[in-house]
Amino acid sequence: MKILSHFAMAIALISASALVSVPQIAFAQKGKKDKKKVEEQQDVGPQLQASEGFIASYTSVEALLTAGDTQGAKAGLTGLETAIANDSDRFYFGDITRKIGVALKDKALEIKGIDTMLPSPFMPDANKPIFLYIKGTYDNSLKDYTSAISNLRQSYDLGFRRGSIETFLGIVYSNNKQAQEAITWYERAADTLAAQGSNPDVIKLYGNMVIAAIESENGGLIDSTFRRVLSKTMDKNLWHDGLTQLMSISDFNDQEILDVLRLMRATDTILFVNEYSEYIETADPRRLPNEVLEILQLGESRGHINVNDITFKEFKTVASSRIAADKADLPAAERDALNSASGNSARSTADALLSYGEYERAIKMYKLALERGGVEVDRTRNRLGIALLKNGNLEEAKSNFAALTTANRKKIGEYWTIYTNNLQNQNNSTPTSTVN
Repeated sequence: MKILSHFAMAIALISASALVSVPQIAFAQKGKKDKKKVEEQQDVGPQLQASEGFIASYTSVEALLTAGDTQGAKAGLTGLETAIANDSDRFYFGDITRKIGVALKDKALEIKGIDTMLPSPFMPDANKPIFLYIKGTYDNSLKDYTSAISNLRQSYDLGFRRGSIETFLGIVYSNNKQAQEAITWYERAADTLAAQGSNPDVIKLYGNMVIAAIESENGGLIDSTFRRVLSKTMDKNLWHDGLTQLMSISDFNDQEILDVLRLMRATDTILFVNEYSEYIETADPRRLPNEVLEILQLGESRGHINVNDITFKEFKTVASSRIAADKADLPAAERDALNSASGNSARSTADALLSYGEYERAIKMYKLALERGGVEVDRTRNRLGIALLKNGNLEEAKSNFAALTTANRKKIGEYWTIYTNNLQNQNNSTPTSTVN
């Protein structure tokens, strides 16, 4: 997923001459009448009053800029700078330097003007965050990320919200290899956009969060970031990447992998031939023939696999030949489980019932298996949660996912919980229409 870039957009959005307002130069004169006229011109902040020696040079430079002779105006800045006699002169020098820089598209000159103005007691409060933002974009272009972050954070703290500043901060933190901070700012940007309604950039920002985590090569951060992102979206690409990443960074056994693949099926994110192959081989057409056949049919209907491929064709043949007899044996298996002192029969029968979509019967068998004991508790409870979820018992499903204690199963249960929460947030009261 491509990182969302806002640097060029930010520069285009920020036109210093359009967003800032600076008082007209006040001419220092003697006499009460002239003093009153000066005061009328000064409409913001402390009293600005240019010195007499500065005014002549300023007027000349300003005339050149107004006439369009920007190079002449720039040349005049040297003399104007030597004429500075007080803080008012310095402020006006900074302002006209900035304006000439904007006119010439000379960013360094514009920044010199801004740097001259920022510490001034005459700087209007409304302009300071704008200038800090402009400085931040310039610092980023120079790859001075520490300074860029400082200026952008100050701008944000002062209330500046133009130019997708949250996203820009995420980008700069990423450039500075500060993944955790980048993720925080991308998420803040995404939450802001999401609150405003549907916006495709929200998904791009979630992608930026994931990219920042992956580039950090920190397994814990990658996992936590995917969980944060997936709790906010059902985007198929993000769920696919999150679940495949979960399997790649975890030491799962086959049965644990099967329950992650089942979540990929639930989120409709089985996309590639190798994923279908892994699901089919892990489920095993001899053990769960109906589930294998459904996965083959799903892959064929989506155009993801060719069931006439020699491997898939063999799986289909084995699965198809076993379903009728396997299904016919289920009632007897349930009776045997009820009569057994161990929970093993109930657990294996529940697995078969789950694969046939017989969720209520599977729930009964899983609960019996846990009651009788002698089974792998977390594996059984995890699948009880899945059966409850598919049966529409969402809160009870989450209780079982939350009760998982072994490291791998706990991690898998957290992802199933995220998915269940998303279903509830979508007010989906019929999860079987979403969960395959």
